[in-house]
Amino acid sequence: MSRVGKRPIPIPAGVTVQISPEAVEAKGPKGTMRQPLPPGIVVEMQDGVLHARPEREERALAKFHGLGRSLVANAVTGVSAGFKKELDIVGIGYRAEVTGQRLTLALGYSHPVIFEVPAGIAGRGGESDPSGGVRGRPPGGGADRRGHSQPPQAGSVQAEGDPVYRRGSEEEGRQDG
Repeated sequence: MSRVGKRPIPIPAGVTVQISPEAVEAKGPKGTMRQPLPPGIVVEMQDGVLHARPEREERALAKFHGLGRSLVANAVTGVSAGFKKELDIVGIGYRAEVTGQRLTLALGYSHPVIFEVPAGIAGRGGESDPSGGVRGRPPGGGADRRGHSQPPQAGSVQAEGDPVYRRGSEEEGRQDG
């Protein structure tokens, strides 16, 4: 059995969950999400808490146990609180501007880097660039692609709290932060 899969999934106030054999549907203040379950994984509700378990004790199903639990937990979190990832733009003259569903980044190239913001994700430019969404994957995935517009060094787009690498110090490649 998976250690992650054994953890219960609490259901916050204002969220309703409907369980079918092949999927779990969560409805909350941020929207509705239907999460298909991996093969061989069953989700049950006991005392207002969801529990994921394999249909039978087989090694082949054990690898999907933690995955199924995490997918359902992310769906419940997404419809209740949503997800947020904040990015910092570090560098003189580096900036971000959101126009409609387009994010324009000035990262020191001779041209601006234009990034199409995926559907379901909200973003804003300025001092910092928070991204948010209902699903678990899009904010992180979109933020990851923006980070690859310029290598991770001083003067790039990076997740808040990531280390900043400086050049020209006593030790080349010294890490700040």
